[in-house]
Amino acid sequence: MDKFAVIRIQGKQYRVTEGQEILVDKMNDLKVTPEVLLFVDGDKVEVGTPVLKKVVVKIKVITEV
Repeated sequence: MDKFAVIRIQGKQYRVTEGQEILVDKMNDLKVTPEVLLFVDGDKVEVGTPVLKKVVVKIKVITEV
């Protein structure tokens, strides 16, 4: 069963899964809330118009490079 989301941070899109670490460009604001564009949970697919308001993806800044 595949579960993932497509999010947008600073104009770039990322496919993410729970617990995944991703590398993004330097963020000017460390309290950015990602916009969820698509959410897939098995056979259930939700597509935003343009974003999904009821689906929340939490992010945590681990380190600055």
